[in-house]
Amino acid sequence: MKKSIVPNELVYSYLKRISGPQSASGQDTDLNTDSDAEDTVFAYRNPSHVTLISRINIEFVDNAIRNDRFAGMAGGVLASGCLFRVVDSNGGMRLDFLDGVPIVRSADFAALAGVDAILSAEASSDLLPVRFSIFKASMDRPLRLERNFRLEWINRDNLSSIDIFRIMVQGMVE
Repeated sequence: MKKSIVPNELVYSYLKRISGPQSASGQDTDLNTDSDAEDTVFAYRNPSHVTLISRINIEFVDNAIRNDRFAGMAGGVLASGCLFRVVDSNGGMRLDFLDGVPIVRSADFAALAGVDAILSAEASSDLLPVRFSIFKASMDRPLRLERNFRLEWINRDNLSSIDIFRIMVQGMVE
């Protein structure tokens, strides 16, 4: 029989803004920022323990989400794109999930191994939940974030027209 998990061993945490412009909602968990003039960095940080991340959930709610656009943005693809990476306690890059290629449209999430993305179209708003299952991409092993490492998402464009845009990590404390 497998050992039970206690609640304080689980990690369910939204990425939070650590620098750059804030979204119109004022919430540090909302990634729909205007980052044209200055990049906005969102991160999950684990200052006191090692975290084993098994899944990253990305949530878009917007009008007319399409694969050839970023969410439902009328302008189509992003000019600079978004970066998705892991950095160490000194800010050094440890992993670039897309090998230096920025995410500029919804279809770019397909490059992440172990991704499920199902578009749900509604009359007023569409939902695009992207589930990046790291354990599927790494032969049933989670991503190990050492103490003070960060999982970062960096906005480099104006994403303020997206209705809802959030990212949550799921995992366990080691």
